[in-house]
Amino acid sequence: MASYTRKSDKTPDKDLLVKLDGFFRSALDHPTWISWRTDAVKCFKYKEGDQWTTEELGVLSDRGQAPSVNNQISVTINRLVGQFVKFKTRLAFRGRNAPQDEPLAQAYTDIFRFIAQNSDLEYEEREMADDGFTAGFGVLETQVVFGEDHKPEILIKHEDVSTSCLILIRVSTTGTRTLGLSTAPSGPILMMQRSFTLVAPPS
Repeated sequence: MASYTRKSDKTPDKDLLVKLDGFFRSALDHPTWISWRTDAVKCFKYKEGDQWTTEELGVLSDRGQAPSVNNQISVTINRLVGQFVKFKTRLAFRGRNAPQDEPLAQAYTDIFRFIAQNSDLEYEEREMADDGFTAGFGVLETQVVFGEDHKPEILIKHEDVSTSCLILIRVSTTGTRTLGLSTAPSGPILMMQRSFTLVAPPS
């Protein structure tokens, strides 16, 4: 008599969804991310000139004083972003084994240059740097979009860290680059993070 093995309901796709759900919940509930979001909100407020607490505003109101702000945070961030834009680097691929790898490396360089130009990467990088110097890190996401002709197109876009849920999945040994996963607004997308120095004080 033939025997049959019942196939498990736990498919690889389901495993992946469970893992991504865990990443998402960790991003929302992990103490490190909660602390970062609290500090990031304060940093963005400082940059925009919202630097007085409710209690301090009440005291100023009782005194009849205007809540004036000498916003050196914004000035410093704008200067750093300007330096970032001025001293930007141009990426290129180099073959491991010359000269046989040089044609392929040049092809990769041309492809990336096309994607960068098509994505207006210089402006996207500027927004990333602005976020980075303000809140501690900035994000560019690589995404595949489909136009009206249903043809795929690779774009590199800035992901706003002040409104998105970002999930870190691996940190490099150097601490300067991080692979991550974005769950908003356009769905799960692998992206590259670049670390920056925090300018706005967390307290």
